[in-house]
Amino acid sequence: MRRWIILPMVAILALAALLGTGSRVQDSKKTANTQLARELLDHQAYADNDPANYGYAKYIRRISDKGSGRITVQVTHNFCRLSSSDKTNVMNQVQVLARMVLVENHRVSRHQADQGLVVTIRDQKQVVGRSRPNDRYHYRWWT
Repeated sequence: MRRWIILPMVAILALAALLGTGSRVQDSKKTANTQLARELLDHQAYADNDPANYGYAKYIRRISDKGSGRITVQVTHNFCRLSSSDKTNVMNQVQVLARMVLVENHRVSRHQADQGLVVTIRDQKQVVGRSRPNDRYHYRWWT
């Protein structure tokens, strides 16, 4: 008779653990996105005084962690006017910032970060570029 009581309790505890994990994942994602926003603001503030290191930030509106090593980058309209090589340089600098934050917040491993992030680049709602699946530091541009 006691088995009938113990088994449902074990199932309830297992379900509670799973649900708790999901909440923690959402919290770490929110924390990572908040830190990405803060770091980007700092880099934008430094951009005029140190354009060689932080100038890329002038072209970025927002960086969002989408999970599983994927980010979405919202860019300014001026970004679309850059040459392909300049766009690539800007995105590679974005990757440096995003990788640092995502590793620090345990959103990706160091190994995943070294391989690069899957990046979707948007101007408003329109996708203007993506990182290539086989080489995440090269991008395909639609502008």
